[in-house]
Amino acid sequence: MINLLGLPVLADRLLCVEGQKDGNFKRSGLRKLEYDPYTADMRKMISNYIRTVDAALKQRNLSGVPEDYYPR
Repeated sequence: MINLLGLPVLADRLLCVEGQKDGNFKRSGLRKLEYDPYTADMRKMISNYIRTVDAALKQRNLSGVPEDYYPR
């Protein structure tokens, strides 16, 4: 996925993935943040990544990114 997005492959990113082999990347609990941790530029960048991954999956005749992954 990193290559698809055109991001550099960094050792710390690979170590993070290695440590999460079970696929549990979500935080536990339903606690809502009292602030928005993302800037407008960060949200735009994330949205573009989601669209890029979605298009690449669909181009390969796969189902694409689930709707709940898209920004609200």
